[in-house]
Amino acid sequence: LALCGLLVALAAKSAAAQTLIGVVTDSARQPLYDADVIVGPTGTRARTDSAGRFAVSLSKGGRIPVMVRLVGYRQFVDTVRVPAFGSERINIRLERLPPRLAARIITDRREC
Repeated sequence: LALCGLLVALAAKSAAAQTLIGVVTDSARQPLYDADVIVGPTGTRARTDSAGRFAVSLSKGGRIPVMVRLVGYRQFVDTVRVPAFGSERINIRLERLPPRLAARIITDRREC
């Protein structure tokens, strides 16, 4: 019975033994809060905290696709190599998009 419990504990540990840890910042290296981080083929999601940090547990290592989105910033897409056991740390820098303003036509019908 004790051996079964040990095997279950080891299986659970190895199932989530890979972790992708990162920080999302802007071009001035300021942390970005609430960025949407999407990892892996299953689309596991995380949100950054107030320090721009996130962590995602993965079921297996290898080359993992990563996408980061935040309104007002250019989307980040890349592939990260995560080891079979342990964690991989990445720093992601998002580039601010130029503001988009809708065109407005203003006419003045008053006489000069």
